Amino acid sequence: MRNLVRRALLGTRGVAAIEFVLVFPVFLTLVFGILETSRLMWQQVSMQRGVATAARCGALGTTGCVTDLEIKNKAVSASAMSGLAVSNITLNRTATCGIQVAAARQFTFFIAIRGISPITISAQACHPVLK
Repeated sequence: MRNLVRRALLGTRGVAAIEFVLVFPVFLTLVFGILETSRLMWQQVSMQRGVATAARCGALGTTGCVTDLEIKNKAVSASAMSGLAVSNITLNRTATCGIQVAAARQFTFFIAIRGISPITISAQACHPVLK
């Protein structure tokens, strides 16, 4: 009996499984955190690119960028899958810097994070009118 207790206390069987159980949740949290942050940054940069392209297009007055709706549609099409909608875009033709295009929308994480999700991401760009 004494030998059995000693073997159970000093044995190393199952140590890998216990280490796995302790380390795996931390590893998964780190991986999913990196993925969610990457997705957030990708959508932010995509939205910024969309409003910058729309502001430039509106300031130059090129074909397809004359009316407010056309400029907003340009922002949506240039923002490549960022989830941006025309209703989320504001356009100011009387800004001191020229034509100003701004957008804001809610970003929801795949994994609900209490107190953080959803968050608002926004982008703004201004381009001087060249006429």
